[in-house]
Amino acid sequence: LDIFKATSGNEALSLSLKHDFAIVLMDVRMPDMDGFETAGLMRANPKTSRLPIIFITAVMRETEHLFKGYEAGAFDYLLKPVDPAILRSKIRLFCDLYQQRLSLEIREQQLETIVSERTAELNKALDTLRESESRFRELLASVTSYMYTVVMDCGRAVSTTHGPGCLTVTGFSAGEYAADPSLWYRMIHPEDRQAVRAAA
Repeated sequence: LDIFKATSGNEALSLSLKHDFAIVLMDVRMPDMDGFETAGLMRANPKTSRLPIIFITAVMRETEHLFKGYEAGAFDYLLKPVDPAILRSKIRLFCDLYQQRLSLEIREQQLETIVSERTAELNKALDTLRESESRFRELLASVTSYMYTVVMDCGRAVSTTHGPGCLTVTGFSAGEYAADPSLWYRMIHPEDRQAVRAAA
């Protein structure tokens, strides 16, 4: 457990910007600026806006000072003499919360890294698939004889892809096949159609 000591509000602000603290114990009465003003400046800075602060005072015991401390962002307001056991208990609580927050932040970073890696792998796979499909379509467009592919689903042709010569060879245009993928069965000899359907 590292402990830093500041002798003024300005020094406390400087330390809070240089280090990441689990808890700040701050005397209400300090030189240069008091604890209320120092806490207010910490709250105004995004880096220290959620930094837990416990005020300690021996003189400002009035209710208005208590309210002022909480309005300045204090998590607690202790009066001197402070019970060491109670103070240690409060510090331990905030240190535990700090460790839990760090663990959650590390876990979130790990999850973000995993998601980023998986997304990159998926994009790479999609790029490869698009490239393969593009090469296939280029090949299909380059052949001079008729060529086709059929995508089957539960024995039913759901889509077909046709190359040049479609109308000349089969009597049906690519548009007609797109509208009715089952037309490709007509290219199969009648005696073989049932066997093809069963195999699909």
